[in-house]
Amino acid sequence: NIVKTDKGIRALQPLSMSESRLAKEIELLSAVAEAGYPNVDTCICNQDGDYITYDRYHIPYILKQYYEGRECNIRTEADMVRAVDNLAELHIAMEKVEWIPSEHEPVCKPLYTMERRNRELQRVRNYMRKKPSKSEFEYLYLSCFDQYYDQGRQAYAAMKEDPNLMKYARLSYCHGTYNQHNVLILKDGMATVNFDHYSVDHPITDLYTFIRKAMEKNEYQMELLVRLLEAYTAKYPFEKQDYRLLYYLLWFPEKFWKIS
Repeated sequence: NIVKTDKGIRALQPLSMSESRLAKEIELLSAVAEAGYPNVDTCICNQDGDYITYDRYHIPYILKQYYEGRECNIRTEADMVRAVDNLAELHIAMEKVEWIPSEHEPVCKPLYTMERRNRELQRVRNYMRKKPSKSEFEYLYLSCFDQYYDQGRQAYAAMKEDPNLMKYARLSYCHGTYNQHNVLILKDGMATVNFDHYSVDHPITDLYTFIRKAMEKNEYQMELLVRLLEAYTAKYPFEKQDYRLLYYLLWFPEKFWKIS
């Protein structure tokens, strides 16, 4: 629920994560604000100084800073350009926030993710094949599965065999679900909200998430892709391997995986 108060706009919502994860998110957003990107939906304490408030049914709620604005229009080029420009500024701030590497973290998260999604595609196909009675959708799905699955395997193999990419570690905190719904255009700037899925990853994964959706909604106009990349790299310059990583991500048939 979005509410207007005498101290500004707030968002009241049920707690959707563990308390420890919430504490880490609060710490991250505070650091991001200090690093130069203040327009985030950080949590606000209640009158007792706690971030979590329980209702009479003992359901936990949190109150977040929010902003008066509108969502980015994924069909308007000017909005999309502003959104990737905003993402570059967010990444510049997040890059300044220190993080502790984990020995269990995969070297290249996008490669790990792609491998996992290929396995998921295999499981879906095997499940459908074993069904004694199939729907029209399932017959159609199986008829085109090989085409998309081969595309996913090729993208994975090319990424895995890229020796420079495997040595490349441009890692920092990332939003995790940077799409048009989480970008607010304000009267005097931009805001980014809903950091629930933040992680340490390649910043390119955030950009990929946004431009893949933008391309999908705009008939895959190559000119639009070029303009969005130019807007982002004007503030957050690419290295050669950034382009290669983005290429591999766009190669993977994510829409087919999502339908699966």
